[in-house]
Amino acid sequence: MKMTVSDLSGVAGSGASTVNTANNQSPPLQDEQDSALDIAFELDEAAPPETPAQVEQVEQAEPAMYGIEPGSDESEENKVIYPADLDGILGVDGSRRKVSIPTLAERKQEAHKVRAHENLEVMAEIVLGSLASPAQLETYKKAIRDLNGIDGDVSKGQMLKMPGVSRTGDFTYVGNGLNKTWFPYDGSVQTDTRDGTRTINYRDGRTVMRTIDGTQYITNPDQSTEIRTTDGTMIRRDRDGETVTKDGITRQFDLSGSFKKWSKRLRNGGIFEAGHGDNGDFTERQSGDRKEQNYRLIEGKDGSLEIINEGDDTVLRFLSDEAIRPSRETLLELAKLHIAIPELLSKFKADMVRFENRVARRGMTSSEIESTYLAITRLLDSSTPGKIPFHARVVLAEQVLSQAATTSGIDQGYHKTCNITGAETRAYERRPWMVAKLVAECALTGKFGIVVTMTNWGIEHKPADLIKQDAPTGKYGMGGFRYELIVNIPERSLRPDYEAASNPPADGHRSFASQIFQVAAINAVYADNDMNVCYVQTRPSLSAQAKDTGERLYDTSIDPPRELVRQLSLSSKDVARSYELVTGEACKHVILENSAQWGDSSYPGVGTFASEKELASKLAQAKRDGNLPILLTIHSGNEPFYSDSGNGTAGGAGSWHAVLVADFDEKTGGVFIDNQWGSTADHLSKPVPLVQVYMATLAPGTFSNKNSSQH
Repeated sequence: MKMTVSDLSGVAGSGASTVNTANNQSPPLQDEQDSALDIAFELDEAAPPETPAQVEQVEQAEPAMYGIEPGSDESEENKVIYPADLDGILGVDGSRRKVSIPTLAERKQEAHKVRAHENLEVMAEIVLGSLASPAQLETYKKAIRDLNGIDGDVSKGQMLKMPGVSRTGDFTYVGNGLNKTWFPYDGSVQTDTRDGTRTINYRDGRTVMRTIDGTQYITNPDQSTEIRTTDGTMIRRDRDGETVTKDGITRQFDLSGSFKKWSKRLRNGGIFEAGHGDNGDFTERQSGDRKEQNYRLIEGKDGSLEIINEGDDTVLRFLSDEAIRPSRETLLELAKLHIAIPELLSKFKADMVRFENRVARRGMTSSEIESTYLAITRLLDSSTPGKIPFHARVVLAEQVLSQAATTSGIDQGYHKTCNITGAETRAYERRPWMVAKLVAECALTGKFGIVVTMTNWGIEHKPADLIKQDAPTGKYGMGGFRYELIVNIPERSLRPDYEAASNPPADGHRSFASQIFQVAAINAVYADNDMNVCYVQTRPSLSAQAKDTGERLYDTSIDPPRELVRQLSLSSKDVARSYELVTGEACKHVILENSAQWGDSSYPGVGTFASEKELASKLAQAKRDGNLPILLTIHSGNEPFYSDSGNGTAGGAGSWHAVLVADFDEKTGGVFIDNQWGSTADHLSKPVPLVQVYMATLAPGTFSNKNSSQH
């Protein structure tokens, strides 16, 4: 039903009905009802009293309608009902009397018969006195005209209703079912009726009517109209059509009542808007504090999707690969079914397009894309019970896809997990299907299984329930060729900490999906080392969060487990091994570090260099081998990382830190850095000079400190 707003000028009646938008592209307003607000009133058009006796009779009778005793001290005060401040729009209350105006003597309303040589000016001066200001005189004359329906001047013998003067200097009249007040200090006129309706006419031509239920009807000087209800709904109609706003959502309709677009202000300060174009396409546009939140998504009438990222005119579409179509369509249908927030569903669809294009550039196969989609589909399957509640699994699905599509958006937040966050980013970049499988398995079962084959080195994942519990789990079990691990995720780590509880996470914050991955990846390396140690992410109290990240290491060899430390401490070998265990990719450098600082390493996953030239050689070789991105150990006390950390305020700042080298320009020596401290700390568009990066791999002013841990 199309909403209509009748002429609300002056104090004329109005009517409206709420909009029923059946368009499936437009989100429903909460508690939307197809009901009419037929609120109107009519002025009493009875002829004015003709004799003083008749006027006196009206004067005595009408105040009783308002519960006012004629002649009492309360009478005049109650007649003057000041307009309340209506949502900060009108600004009409007693405080507006800051204007210095002459004080007038109180006077009751009366009937007056025009004498010879009297006009409105003379009568106003007689009633108000010689001290009255021009504004008071003009307002009083207006009140006489309004009460008596006079367009010009008056004539001898004419019977007039004369407004009274209140103790506050306003002009009032009670009669004909109305209680009217003229305010000389701003020229507004207030009218109250017996049904509780209040109408205020302003000097600038604006009219506001408020009914007893709190609904406001506003007519602006340009003849646009607004309706504001107590549930927060605002309806505006102008020459272009109609706009309806409720719960932060604004919908626009053209003059025919057809849906045009709607918009919503997001918590991160961004905007999400959606609507139909002239060609019938449906366009969604979003802005936010993260790079991946700034895009335009166009859905064609045929169901096709196109995405244009902010600052990039390149149009991205789904791959024309029939092999992945079934898994893509299944995931899309589940997303539409379970992601109820429009801007999150829009971003999910945009991320699917981004993901396919990103991994295609890396040369990933159809089966790898399909495997990623199938793993995310598991998270969105409401029929499958899980350790993590379904509503939280929907969040995980959104975040896994987002991080697989835009890997530079993965951050450590205020946790001391820079190195494992770098390994996570590398995993999403190179093997997103393995990450998606890992997060899904942990969310559903609270554990995952790893099978390590020693011959022809290989690692595969299996659901923990499929690993034989009675099979040898030591490194030399089954003849030394194969062993199996079950990695359990602590119950407390399956609940998001305070930072991970926000979705989408703010720029620089760690997501819930990253929390799950990092806890799993860290505990995998402890299990692989046969250590009775468990890493747990807890939720410290709000008051303690400034000093406590919630990270704990427990000794599980005793019952109950004993807390060891409250921070993570992994060697570069541990980080590389963790990456291998969760991705199945091995025998390549995962992390590089300066041997002058850390010594040489014999572990294949850790590469070392001893000079700037050797670092350049390692990075160039990694790029030729397709082994980027790669982690690099630096000290955050060096530039540009010290400035990137907010002068030491970022998570783990002021000590050893791991960043990710996303690319390297061998000709110019430019190193492109993806830092885990948020987009403002990244150097992806403007590289850091190699010499500066090399100096950052050493401790400021010293070559010692080889045993320092990374944070």
